[in-house]
Amino acid sequence: MNLFRRWVLIVTLSAAFIVLSAFLVLFATGNRINLRNMTIEKVGGIYIASQPADASIFLNNVPVKNSSGILNPGTVINNLISGVYNVSVSKSGYYPWMKEIKVRPGLVSVYENVVLVPKSGGKNFVTGVPASSLKSGISSIVLAGTNLLISTNNGKLYLDGKMINGGRVVDVSGSGSIITYSYLADSYYLTTSSAPSLPLNLSAEFYADASNLLSSNEFITKISFSSLSGQYFLVRTNLALYGMNIATHSVKLISAALSGYASAGNQIYWINRREIATYNPIYQVYGKASVSPADQSEVVDLLAMPDGDELFVLYKDDRLFSIIPGQAPVLIASDATSVKISPDGTNVAYIELGGKITDIYASLTKPVAIRTGLNAVSSNISWYDDAHLFLQSGNGLYFSEIDDKNPPLNITEVSSSTRNYAYDSANNILYFTDGISVKTLKIGK
Repeated sequence: MNLFRRWVLIVTLSAAFIVLSAFLVLFATGNRINLRNMTIEKVGGIYIASQPADASIFLNNVPVKNSSGILNPGTVINNLISGVYNVSVSKSGYYPWMKEIKVRPGLVSVYENVVLVPKSGGKNFVTGVPASSLKSGISSIVLAGTNLLISTNNGKLYLDGKMINGGRVVDVSGSGSIITYSYLADSYYLTTSSAPSLPLNLSAEFYADASNLLSSNEFITKISFSSLSGQYFLVRTNLALYGMNIATHSVKLISAALSGYASAGNQIYWINRREIATYNPIYQVYGKASVSPADQSEVVDLLAMPDGDELFVLYKDDRLFSIIPGQAPVLIASDATSVKISPDGTNVAYIELGGKITDIYASLTKPVAIRTGLNAVSSNISWYDDAHLFLQSGNGLYFSEIDDKNPPLNITEVSSSTRNYAYDSANNILYFTDGISVKTLKIGK
């Protein structure tokens, strides 16, 4: 080999070494060449965590190893050039989950709430309700804590198969207690799951303890639980709102003029013509949360976040306001119905007239429309977790995610013949009835 050829070989090898080294440096620092636009950019990734955890994952129809385990609940698909990828998660016996996921340079797109819905359609649940009452049909089901309460069309109530006093459910608590109303006795009763056969007549308690506070034409219109304790109740009469402590047999007048009320933490909130006022029964201190958000329109619902940091007021004319104590009310929607707060207290879902589900964040960011594709959604909506909702449209019961930023929206029909349903989040059991029998279904987790 002559000197010239030797020189060419050295230069070529040196150039190849430099180029290879550059590629190795780029690769080691998380950079790749994007052949679509011939640019150098950092790679990104996708993180998938599913329920069930052992589901199969596909990226653009190519299988990806599921690396989830005890220490790592999800799978990271890394070294991806920026762009849109079709991701699907599936498992035998479940409906698949699909999403078009956009990957950006240097970032990981996180999907940690991928929930697959079983195709089983649910299992028959033994209600314990006598055949004579079941024959009349089931009008509704509701949960008191983890206890199933069934109302039948013959006007009877059954708590875990045991008949309890009253003909109408008024309120339920997370601890398993129920307030019912008896048309025959014109009285409100407190029933506990631990002693369903020993109801307490709350109406009699109130009239006895508040005899020196009530006017001759005053009567109870509603009794409900408060957020303070299982011993403290809110009693609404045709003239005022009272707080009743059955442990101390005491009654306190809270307000004589109001159009809606709620409780959160240690506070009771109510609306009058001028303001949203507060009362702390522990310290017996009154306060003001905000000015009244609207005129004298009738209040349909007043909801408070668990910590009381934000309130939501829905009026009969369908206006929905958000109120952060100490700030002016903010009109969120002018055609809203059925407002529900998520379990973690960060989201609120409401239905707009026409059945469109909308999700809003408590920080008052721009509302996000959830395009379910359903013709109409009833007022019976509830949260599964902070990323999914149960929806009812006609006789159809659906499980829907609320993230509609990347298509498609994953919405699955759980049952096509649902009259009513209830979800036990503590045990992850969905109860639903067609008016004749009750079925149960576990979703995810």
